[in-house]
Amino acid sequence: MTRLATADDFRRFFGREPPAIWFGLAAEDAAGAIVGMGIVTHDAFGRAWGSYSATRRLSAATMHRAAQRTLAALREAGEPVLYVHCHLSIPGAERWLRRLGFTAAPEIPSDAENPVWKWPISA
Repeated sequence: MTRLATADDFRRFFGREPPAIWFGLAAEDAAGAIVGMGIVTHDAFGRAWGSYSATRRLSAATMHRAAQRTLAALREAGEPVLYVHCHLSIPGAERWLRRLGFTAAPEIPSDAENPVWKWPISA
């Protein structure tokens, strides 16, 4: 099950305080333990950045629905673009980002193993 994440969820999952401004979804297992979190934060330039972390593999359907839910919330909030790092070490990462509508963002400096991709939310 996925639900809106709380500051307490963030602390328990990542072991640190959440950023001042953030939004996230938490994935829970049947026992209520948080097994994954997707979050959106902003950098010093005001750009929205998304990230995802999990302690175990979650179903592709669950991850896809959570990503779509996040993108819809960002669109509703008026966020223009969401940036992410495409971790090439993760099998299928590029394919999954393409399926969601992300494209490469060569205008943002990145390294070869983790190129930056973007999703134009307002488009």
